[in-house]
Amino acid sequence: YFSSPSKNKNKCLFARALAACHMLTLHNNEVTGKKEEEGLLASTKAALYEAGENLLEAKLPGSEMSVEQVRRREWKGMVSVVTKCGEEYWVYARAKEVGSVCEGMPADWKEVKERYEKNCCLVYGVCAKRIGVEEVQKSWDELCTGMNLLAFIILKIAIKDNALLAVQEIKKANIPCIMLTSENLHVASVVAKVVGIIHPHEPIFFNDFTANPLSLQWLRLDPPEANSGLNNSEHHKGILDEVAFYSNSNPQLITN
Repeated sequence: YFSSPSKNKNKCLFARALAACHMLTLHNNEVTGKKEEEGLLASTKAALYEAGENLLEAKLPGSEMSVEQVRRREWKGMVSVVTKCGEEYWVYARAKEVGSVCEGMPADWKEVKERYEKNCCLVYGVCAKRIGVEEVQKSWDELCTGMNLLAFIILKIAIKDNALLAVQEIKKANIPCIMLTSENLHVASVVAKVVGIIHPHEPIFFNDFTANPLSLQWLRLDPPEANSGLNNSEHHKGILDEVAFYSNSNPQLITN
């Protein structure tokens, strides 16, 4: 996926992206932030150090060079960071919707992404672009265009054991139970059915109220297909070069 023909360079850039593309903070040598970002960092086994105000430096095991955050931001669901590694400057980005910032996306990436989402997974794309030192202070819109896809990250959503019981108790008390989430329809519908907010066989209809012009047509969301595509080795070979999988019990980096 990356412009370099060397797969080893892809792996190196991917590890750097996981170690540096985050909004974590360091206080008294303790890393704090979103659990998913903590897990992705743990998968690299990188050590973090202060690199300035609200910026961090990551040192990967087995590497003599560190990856230093120069700028970073989180906006519209995308985490973007400008880094310095040796004499090179790189922009890394991690987002659920990377099609707008990446060039040369695989033809069926949306189909594969949707398949994982229907199986209670979050799918992030990780992309990168090398820049010159004179470009470091450019606007984020300029920096986060024409990037190259490095990998997709698949995070399995872990639903708490007592979630179903809690929803049942709420319903017994005749209290309406709704879900508020920033996730997309596929992920939200799977979780809602697993915890009992929606009956497993109940159809879901939706309307895209962001469409222009507005439409009065309601569409049916296809029911999740059990185990659809999760063991499809061809897609793993064609789409997923590196997969970072994180669970609370076992953070690990899986390379196909």
